Amino acid sequence: MKAEKVIYSLLASDVGVTALVGASIHAQQMQQGAALPAIVYSHIDSQELDPISAAAFEESQVLTRARIQVNALAADTATRSAYDLVKDILENARLACSFKSGVIAGVQVVSVLRDSSGPDLRDDDLGVVTQSADFIVTFYQ
Repeated sequence: MKAEKVIYSLLASDVGVTALVGASIHAQQMQQGAALPAIVYSHIDSQELDPISAAAFEESQVLTRARIQVNALAADTATRSAYDLVKDILENARLACSFKSGVIAGVQVVSVLRDSSGPDLRDDDLGVVTQSADFIVTFYQ
């Protein structure tokens, strides 16, 4: 839950992201009929990292690496294509989240790094385009 808090905090506090999606940033799934464009973020996996020394092992905090997937969703508007909106949302998410560290949302973060991007997907029935980007959050539990 800590890595998700970090990603949400970075996205929700970024002017570029909120200019595109407003407050439409959702954990795991969004309600049917929710406003588009939007972001949905999900925890994919996490791993506790082995300590490099006995002294590090004795500390109460555990270093953890988590993968958080950020999905941008958009529909065509009168002035912009859904595809272009999705690309802009993910670029702004990259700028908001990449290379961040320090205390974020009360979590001691070592780093947030962009990882892989998913495929461009389109649901023609709904008229929605989506693409994902993964971020690796390394933090202390």
